[in-house]
Amino acid sequence: CDGLPSGPVMAKVPRIIKVPEGEAYVSTENPLGEMGYYLVSQGELTPFRLKIRSASFNNVSITPWLLRGVYVPDIITILGSLYFILGDIDR
Repeated sequence: CDGLPSGPVMAKVPRIIKVPEGEAYVSTENPLGEMGYYLVSQGELTPFRLKIRSASFNNVSITPWLLRGVYVPDIITILGSLYFILGDIDR
């Protein structure tokens, strides 16, 4: 394309990024719903805590509330209406 200047396309980033001290929460949208990232740093090279909460976990966590008082044959239909991936739940 004639509109692009010549030169490198990507910036060179170090392999290890030192995260400043503190905590942060970021949510992103994915096809299953909202995905949350929670990071706590003490200013070292690795994070003190990193928690990822997937949209599948949110969808499955409401099953006790959804299944309260329903008939056993209805459980299959209710679980089938939830869109979740089991491998995505355990992060």
